[in-house]
Formats: sequence, C-alpha cells, structure tokens
Amino acid sequence: MCLAPQVQADTVKVGIITTLSGGGSGLGVDVRDGFMLAINNANNADLEVVIEDDGRKGCHKNYFNVAWQNDSLHEAMGNYANGADY
Repeated sequence: MCLAPQVQADTVKVGIITTLSGGGSGLGVDVRDGFMLAINNANNADLEVVIEDDGRKGCHKNYFNVAWQNDSLHEAMGNYANGADY
C-alpha cells in the first residue's frame, strides 16, 4: 500500500478593493459585507483577508474590475413572471 504524504497548505491571501469612502461608498460597503459573509461561511482558517478602500482614485496596472448591470435580475424575473401569467 502506498500512502501519499500529507500536504500542509499555506495561508491563501484573498482580497477586495472597493469604494469604502466618499461617493459610491454605500455600494462598496455592501460589497465588502457580502464578501466577508462569504469568507465567514467558507469557514476556512487558511485564508488571510485583505480589504482596501480605493477612495475612487486610480488603480494599480494589475487591477481588474468585475461589474454588473443592476437591472438584469429585475428584467429576468419580470420576463419569468410574464411567462408564468402573474
């Protein structure tokens, strides 16, 4: 019988950059809180969390952004409701 050696995982650093001050901070705080909710629910002690406030200033060249169109959910649900004769 061959047993593989146990591997100890290093701490994984995950982070988020969002607007936590100034204009747009309301959405940024919600994004941060949702991110932290997911981190806490993951219950993974090997995570190191880094949170940065972008202060609505320019970003690092390696920064990337994922955005969403806020009305997509409403449009999809409205389409479903119409199809279901609501």
